[in-house]
Amino acid sequence: MRRVLLLCCLTHLVVLSAGAQKPDVDSLYARHPITKSAFCADCYEWHNGYYGAIADVRLHQPVITFYIYTRAKKAAQEALGYKRTNFLAEWHVVTGMPDEADVYANANKQINKPRQPEELQKGHCQPWILLAWCLEACVLSDTYTFNAGMEYRGQNTGTQEASEDFSRDLLNKTDGVSIWCGTFGNLHIWADKKDKVTDTMPAYYWKLIEAGGQTYCWLMPNQPSEKYDLLSSRTISFNDLAAKLGYNPKSILHSL
Repeated sequence: MRRVLLLCCLTHLVVLSAGAQKPDVDSLYARHPITKSAFCADCYEWHNGYYGAIADVRLHQPVITFYIYTRAKKAAQEALGYKRTNFLAEWHVVTGMPDEADVYANANKQINKPRQPEELQKGHCQPWILLAWCLEACVLSDTYTFNAGMEYRGQNTGTQEASEDFSRDLLNKTDGVSIWCGTFGNLHIWADKKDKVTDTMPAYYWKLIEAGGQTYCWLMPNQPSEKYDLLSSRTISFNDLAAKLGYNPKSILHSL
């Protein structure tokens, strides 16, 4: 991991000296193909070296993702200071998967609540900012299906963001924060204008964190009303979370 971090930092310095350059996205994704997962009939697994993921490619939902956040990554992210603009705000698909942009556009056109809590956003499981310690990690964080589900803006900027801040704060106490995150349940099916691609909106986002010998779990309803300060009320025990999901995330996915 230290070698990967060093290579990423050196790459960033080269990019800075030559001016910001968009990487060859197709080649990047081609280096990290998906493989069939036995977890469910429509599940595929993805390991890109930065985070691991299992996704249901029929529902277009991330089932489980796994990431390890460290003080070194946080320091690199703060030093590099990437901004979520231009190509670092573009979304991508893993090789062979359909583009979901029109599904979101069509859904939001029907909802007609731009920049309001009801707006649908591409909701990261493993947050962009926690992966912004490396150019490749930044790009790969913005991946449909394997790291994003259809999420209400209210939830995305509410309890979801609060859980991300909680992860960062843990580094003040310990180094090495293991983060599992995924989606659960179904709310609504949205389609693009031509009904060629459909996304099933999840009912919940869940998160499991292990750090410093402690375990923290939340089950967060995917609703517009999920405000930032509601996170503590979404706490759930590990046993109850595993029972709700029907599996132990730690035993299913534990590699990048």
